[in-house]
Amino acid sequence: MTTELSKTEPILDFLLISNFNLSNLAALLLKDEESPMIRAVTAPFGQVMQVLLEPASDLWSKGTQGVVVWTSPESVSPSYRRLLESEEAEPEELMHEVDEFCNAIKAIPGHVKHVLSQPGW
Repeated sequence: MTTELSKTEPILDFLLISNFNLSNLAALLLKDEESPMIRAVTAPFGQVMQVLLEPASDLWSKGTQGVVVWTSPESVSPSYRRLLESEEAEPEELMHEVDEFCNAIKAIPGHVKHVLSQPGW
């Protein structure tokens, strides 16, 4: 149900970043007529760290007001992936990879006001 109020509400532009397909989430967000209205764009599939570490990318346009970073931990930490496969991994290496992921989140351009992260740690 579209209301006059929803037509005058601002639309928030969000970037969805994941190591799996978030196209369905983007479509659902576009269909939701409740305030705030969200227009979502998905980053290239499986390019989590690449997108986070490229703040000059067109994906980070000045109009992007929010980002959802939704990953599985093994996609951003090779050490964690090895542990899942019953292999050994050095704790220091694992912590370094977690720090790298956190630093990548911190590198999100400053004009992005809403940051939601679900790394599954």
